[in-house]
Amino acid sequence: MQTILFITVTIMLIGDTSVEGQVRCNPFTGPAGNADCVKFDSYDAPQWAVCLSNDYIQLKSKHRHICREFFGSRPDYCWYQCQIETFHLENGPVFKQCHCTPGDSPPEVPPIPDIQGGDGSLPEWCLSPSGTECTWYSDCLLKRHPCRASATSYALSYAEKFCNVYKKHYRYPAGLTSQGKEWVDAVRKCLQVALVPYIRPWSEPTCTDLKEIAFDSHTSCYLEPFPEAPSICDLDCKDWAQIFWTIKDGFTQTFVEPLQGALDVILGHCNKSFTLMTAECPTTTIRLNLDRKHFGIEKRSTNQGLVLNNLAGSVADQLATKLKWSKVSRGWYAYAPNSTTNREKDSDITEVEMLLGDKVALGLTYAGARYASRLEIRIKELSDAVEGGAFHDMVIGNEKVTVRSMVACQDMKCEETFLNVTAGPPNPDYFDDPDDQEDPDDQDVNHRPPKTEGKYTNPANDILDFWWVGTSLCNNPA
Repeated sequence: MQTILFITVTIMLIGDTSVEGQVRCNPFTGPAGNADCVKFDSYDAPQWAVCLSNDYIQLKSKHRHICREFFGSRPDYCWYQCQIETFHLENGPVFKQCHCTPGDSPPEVPPIPDIQGGDGSLPEWCLSPSGTECTWYSDCLLKRHPCRASATSYALSYAEKFCNVYKKHYRYPAGLTSQGKEWVDAVRKCLQVALVPYIRPWSEPTCTDLKEIAFDSHTSCYLEPFPEAPSICDLDCKDWAQIFWTIKDGFTQTFVEPLQGALDVILGHCNKSFTLMTAECPTTTIRLNLDRKHFGIEKRSTNQGLVLNNLAGSVADQLATKLKWSKVSRGWYAYAPNSTTNREKDSDITEVEMLLGDKVALGLTYAGARYASRLEIRIKELSDAVEGGAFHDMVIGNEKVTVRSMVACQDMKCEETFLNVTAGPPNPDYFDDPDDQEDPDDQDVNHRPPKTEGKYTNPANDILDFWWVGTSLCNNPA
C-alpha cells in the first residue's frame, strides 16, 4: 500500500490516494468504520486507521484536519489514523493500542446484543457521528461497552442530558440567547466526539476508564469546544442558570458530580462570579454551616470528598422537604466546597453551599404572564426556620446534622451577602403548628401570608397561583 503523505499547512491533509486505499475507503461512499493497518511517514511504525467522514474528522480535530482533495474535489470520506484520533499525536512513536502489522485484520468485536438486524455490529452512524444525535451514548457507546450498572453510566447520562438541552430550549419562550445556544451546540458535539475513538475495535477501555475520559473532556469542552465557538466564560448569568437547572432537572440526586464540573469551571478557570438575585438571573447561593455528630459504626470511604458532597445534597433535600418546596417551580443543588480539606475523621464542622433557583422566572416552567420571582420569599422561609431552631439533629445516614448558621449571597462566590442568621435553640415543633391548616393549593409552604392591597400574595405553589393571576376572572381569590 502506498504510504499516506501529509502536507502541513494551516491544517493537516488526511487521506490515502492509493487504489487499494480507495477500495477499503471510497472517497464518496465510505463506508465509515472500515479499518486497515497503514504505515504513515511521520510515525515510526504501522498503525490502525479507520475510514471516517470528512465532517467527523473536522469535528473531532477541531478543524485542524481535513481530507485531502481527490481529483480536484474534497472527498466525503478518508482514512484517519489511530494516533491522531485517540492521542492527538501527528507524528512520533506508535503506541501499543494503535500498533499493528500490515496484512493483519482489525481485532474482532463480539456481536453486540440488542442491535437490530445485521451481524451484531454497530451501525455506520455510530462510527462517524455528527455530534448532534443525543442517543449516541445509549445506542452506540453503551452497546459497545455495557457499563450501565456503574458510575460510568451516570457520567454518560449527564452527557446525553446535556446534549438534549439544545433541543429543549427551543420549547421555551424565554430560552437561551443565540450565544447560549451556540455554546451548548458546540459543547454537546465536543463531549460526544471525545468518546468516539473508544468504540473502535482496537480500543478496550474499562468502565472506570470511560468515566475518567468523559470527566476529563468536560473542562476543555466547556472552555474551548471548537475554534470561534463561545466559551463558558462568555455566558451571561441567565444563560448559565437556564442550562444549569435544565440539566439538574434530569437527575433525582441533589448533588450531581458531572454538573459540579461546570460550576467549578465557572468559579475556577473563568474566575467569574455572577451577580445573582436579579430579574434575569433569579438564583442565589446559600452558605450553611453544619454541626455533625456520628452515631453507630462510622464507615470510612476512599472518596471522602464525594461522601461530603452527597451529605450536602441530603441536607438540602431535608430542608426542602421540611419547607414543602416544590421541584416543579424551583431548583436546589448543594455541594461541600471544602470537600478536599474536610476529610479528617474528627472533622465535625462542614460547610455546605446550596444554589436555589426560580425555574418559573427563568422560563423553564410555564406560568402566567404576570409572574414575578418569589425567590426572596423562599430565602426568608429558610432563614426564619434556621433562626427558629428548626434544623437540629436531622438524621442523615449514621449522622445527626444541625444547621448552625446561614448566609444568603448576592454573587456565586459569596463575596457579597444580604442575609446572615444564626440558629436559635432547638425547636422540634417548629413545623407542627396545630393552628396551621395548609390550604390544598399550598404545595410548597405551610404559612400563607395575608392579602395586601387587593392583590393575592400567596408564596405557595407557583404554578397554581399564576394560573389564577394570569386570568381576568379572578385577581383576588378568596
